[in-house]
Amino acid sequence: TIYALAFYVLIVCSASYSFGKQDTYGYLVNAQSLYGYTGNILTPSPYTVNEREFTFGLHKFYIGFNYGFNSQCEAGVAVDLKEYRDFTIDLFKQKMSEMAIHTKYHLLRRQHPFNQPLDFSFGIYYKQHQEYYLVVARDFSNLANAVLQTGMNYSNSLMNKEEWELNQFLCVGYPTKHSYFLLDWNSSTNESNFGWRVLLSPDIKIDLFIVNIGNIKTLFDNFVFGVTLVT
Repeated sequence: TIYALAFYVLIVCSASYSFGKQDTYGYLVNAQSLYGYTGNILTPSPYTVNEREFTFGLHKFYIGFNYGFNSQCEAGVAVDLKEYRDFTIDLFKQKMSEMAIHTKYHLLRRQHPFNQPLDFSFGIYYKQHQEYYLVVARDFSNLANAVLQTGMNYSNSLMNKEEWELNQFLCVGYPTKHSYFLLDWNSSTNESNFGWRVLLSPDIKIDLFIVNIGNIKTLFDNFVFGVTLVT
């Protein structure tokens, strides 16, 4: 499995080595995470859907819809359709009760002409429990155009709504002209994930993710194919 993973990384890196980061970065980050909000693999990013645009995301069984109310605010819903094989009223009600609702506000936007290098956002995520998060991002043009995103989330427990905990998350990204390599981690699960996002067009992004790379079991469990469409 380790050799297969190394071979996969080698292939995708060599495929996009000749590209340079240009004005496609804004298209690459306008994509959904596995949880539906605009983000990386599992972690949120500070970026939001463009004004008056919709995004539709499908990652394995997870479907998400987002809308950009203005240049700084997005809101959306997401639902996990796993085990949704036969339509029944009871199952439909169960899935609706498990629907995730989220909103994010892009408080501080990077502005190179004014030497302001940071993006900063605040978000709320609700799926049978409440989660509040802050996320900040900075790019390093002198370090292979790497992008560092980090933040904290404050959430209550599914088992005990009165019990709250604070966790950290981190994502390191390397954007090229037509793709985006991602490595993210969340302290709540202590899992690391690797991803490759490919820009087919400004409105179509394809994701190839390997989740929980420290515990790879099967192709179905750990590999995720996804797509984000922008309208």
